[in-house]
Amino acid sequence: MALTLITGVVVFELETLRNYQKKQRELILQNKAANQEKRKALERWQSFVDQTQRQKEEANHDGSSK
Repeated sequence: MALTLITGVVVFELETLRNYQKKQRELILQNKAANQEKRKALERWQSFVDQTQRQKEEANHDGSSK
């Protein structure tokens, strides 16, 4: 009887560990995907900022050459 109880506890602990590890892997993948999306958004923003800066510089250059 004690062995059955111990076996039951071990099986429960192993299932709990397996579920925890599975959830941890899922969260890692979600985090990687979210980070990739953030990186893409930052790259788009940087491109916009660079383009705006270039336009500003061109406008200043055009204005000063007149």
